[in-house]
Amino acid sequence: MPDTQTLINNVLALATRMGTECKTLHGETAANSSSITSLRTELLGAIDTAKAAVKSEVLGGASAAYDTLKEIEDLLKSNDSIVAALQALKCVHYDSQSLTSGEQTQARSNIGAAADADVVKIVSQTLDSTAQAQARSNIGAASAADVSGLGSGAVRHDQAQTLSDSAKTQARTNIGAASAADLTALSTAIGDLTNIDFVDAFETALEDTTSSGE
Repeated sequence: MPDTQTLINNVLALATRMGTECKTLHGETAANSSSITSLRTELLGAIDTAKAAVKSEVLGGASAAYDTLKEIEDLLKSNDSIVAALQALKCVHYDSQSLTSGEQTQARSNIGAAADADVVKIVSQTLDSTAQAQARSNIGAASAADVSGLGSGAVRHDQAQTLSDSAKTQARTNIGAASAADLTALSTAIGDLTNIDFVDAFETALEDTTSSGE
């Protein structure tokens, strides 16, 4: 370890050097004071400009009455009921509105409504072939071409027809109807409808009919 005198000498040398350096720095600072002052002024101006730009962007033109968070908080607190009403508002207007085509489509989608062009009305309409086909599909209807294509195979209800026995049988099968012969046979099997044993006779007739059909 160095002796005490050596340590003292080193400390004095360091103090002398620090004094010299500080004096040099002070001299250079004094010599460039105007430049330093100018730089300080320029930096402060740039900071103020940046702060003003950020504030303007955040406020977006808000008036002085509501350009702080405290003022906005006070306004919201004083109108809690209005805020609640706005939050619950469904934005359905009953007065006249002018909406774009896109807005109309979105509004109908929101409430599950169809466009006027999509609705088949009971009044006269001019529909393209695709809309006509869809309308018939929706109500289970046949087209005019389908009906005319049936020809003599169609069973009509508005006029008398001459059908073959096979056509009559098929028509009865289609609608689940019985033939005149079936009804006559059933009546014969039941017998006198005034007979007190009518129910037994009817059940027996049904059983016989079922057995004979198997």
